[in-house]
Amino acid sequence: MRLTIRLDDDVYMAAKTTAAQQNSSIGHVINELARDGLKVVPDQEPFRQKTFNMGMKVDCTNVSEVLGLLDEQEYSDDR
Repeated sequence: MRLTIRLDDDVYMAAKTTAAQQNSSIGHVINELARDGLKVVPDQEPFRQKTFNMGMKVDCTNVSEVLGLLDEQEYSDDR
């Protein structure tokens, strides 16, 4: 099928460079890129970070509190 589309200059240059490297046509390169972009990605399980109890007695979710405690520790170590 023939179709006229407008490509941004950077997209055209990248496709032209890729076509030259692959000894292929720009149309073929753009078709392959379009096919790759249109592939359906299978649903993935949401990422879940594994955590481990390290026996910490500090709530590390409050960064400023942790930094304050570290500063106090550093100050007392300097004495």
